[in-house]
Amino acid sequence: MGAPQLNADEQAVFGPWLGRWRLVADGAVITGPNSRLLPVRRGDERLMLKAAMQPREVRAAGYLVWLDGVGGPAVLALEDDAMLMERVVGPRSVLAMEDAGDERGALAVLCEVTAALHAPRPGPPPETVDLAAWFGRLIELGPSRGGVFGRAATLVAPLLADQRDVRVLHGDLHHWNVLDGGERGWLAIDPNALDGERTLEFALMVLPTDLVRDTDPATLRRRAQIVGDLAGVEPRRLLTWLMAQSACWNLWSAPGRDWVGVAEAAEAAMD
Repeated sequence: MGAPQLNADEQAVFGPWLGRWRLVADGAVITGPNSRLLPVRRGDERLMLKAAMQPREVRAAGYLVWLDGVGGPAVLALEDDAMLMERVVGPRSVLAMEDAGDERGALAVLCEVTAALHAPRPGPPPETVDLAAWFGRLIELGPSRGGVFGRAATLVAPLLADQRDVRVLHGDLHHWNVLDGGERGWLAIDPNALDGERTLEFALMVLPTDLVRDTDPATLRRRAQIVGDLAGVEPRRLLTWLMAQSACWNLWSAPGRDWVGVAEAAEAAMD
């Protein structure tokens, strides 16, 4: 079977890099909100070619380079808005573990990956966004919006002013962003590249994979306690970060979930 044929638009985006890095297309283009990805091969290597469409992706690429293949996919080449990295295609799935009923096992994997990402590294840190800027829209608009937005802004403000155990953060760690790297173990993809309190890194893990249960405070409270035990963070502080992040994503009109409902459930779970 020959290499997949790219349309004119895809050829314009990926063609120069296919030639420059001597790659062959090995699958269909995957289009996301911030980037486009093309599975490729170079000899026997199965790789992924990524073209950034937003400045966030350029920052994310720098973060992956800084990881140097520990906890994330190895970056083989990076130039302008294009990145060539290893393709993570192992058969195991954290999502499947959770859906099969192994809640604690799945959360333990996510916490294990986080530990690898937070390990000390030589050299200067990558470009990041600090949490004061990340939550700036919530702090600015929350009081005038009122309701859960105002309450989230009020609760997160003292956390931002007194951050604990500040690290370079992946910033988007959840079941869909941790993949099986085979012999290299579990690897995290699609970072936001933030800088701030370590506890925030674990907030999205509190959300179950079943969207119907996202607004169940008892579920969030139980999962926050499990993550707290595994990661050594305070469950209430963890839920506060989750509430703030969910309120922020609603302000950003992020698709996929009822983020107002999640923020309200996280708030209720603190009681």
